[in-house]
Amino acid sequence: MPIRSRFAHLDTDTKEEKSDPNEVPLIKCEENPYPYPENLKVEELVPVKLLSPYSVDYVVWNKNYEEWGQKMLDVITSADLLGFINGTVQVPSRTVVTSVDGPNGGDTIHEERENEKYMAWKRSDALVQKWIMNRLTGAMKRRSMLALLRILSKIQTAKDLWEYITEMEQRLRINHYLPLHKAAIKGDWITVDNFIQKDQDAVRARITVNSETALIVAVKMVGGKNLVKSLVEKMKPDDLAICDNSGRTALHWAAGFGNIEAAELLADKNKNLPNMETHFKETPLFYAAEHGDRKMVDLLMRVLDHKLPKDEPGFRILYQLTHSQLFGK
Repeated sequence: MPIRSRFAHLDTDTKEEKSDPNEVPLIKCEENPYPYPENLKVEELVPVKLLSPYSVDYVVWNKNYEEWGQKMLDVITSADLLGFINGTVQVPSRTVVTSVDGPNGGDTIHEERENEKYMAWKRSDALVQKWIMNRLTGAMKRRSMLALLRILSKIQTAKDLWEYITEMEQRLRINHYLPLHKAAIKGDWITVDNFIQKDQDAVRARITVNSETALIVAVKMVGGKNLVKSLVEKMKPDDLAICDNSGRTALHWAAGFGNIEAAELLADKNKNLPNMETHFKETPLFYAAEHGDRKMVDLLMRVLDHKLPKDEPGFRILYQLTHSQLFGK
């Protein structure tokens, strides 16, 4: 399973939860945009180091990556430094210009000096980089350092370093699941099943650059009917809710492609799927209405007990139904 969508969205919202004795201590620095908790012992909070992906099997490395990434993300978040890797903390200008009156009422003198905010930002950013590098194995650290030297102009901040590691993970994941991706496109259940037998997490893995699962890929294929059925039988209800990088589930895609058989299977196994919204607040019914698919609209309306979503999502569906001349028929 991905770590908070493979670090892609790095939530900044936190929910109040019960205290956990094993939880990373929360360090609040509300008035300081550039915290510097230099005494935090990252080696104790992130005991595992990130292995080099070329030193172990992918499945082993992926589990190591997930554990390392989640613990590292928790530490950075708890230290109020998440903005240094997700880009929400902007880099201040290196210098500032100040103006002072000249001697004896003379012309104003403009002076360029070092920006204290930039120095504070740089110090905090360097600390986050230090934490990340500290929790890499020797082989992984050497690989990261070579990348830093090779593309130094592109990797200068903690955000750059974090993105280098997560992008490397994506490349490895896509390459590992390429045979599964090809088999899903062909509707080849035998190959898909053999792959899943060797890597049980593959059934819920995001195997494409758009973070699609094998199920989503199969739903979009004309000859994927039997494969969809077999995958749905093998997956847990919550697995069917795994979405792509736009928030679309397999049911969204089934609704958009008019795949009635898949939609029935999905909605029957997970009753909440018809209510799920994409990042753009679009439900599967919106896709069916947008394509003017009467059969799909009828199916989803029955599942939803003929109730449209509230507020904007509902209004948008109503508009699409009217535009497709399906409303009231």
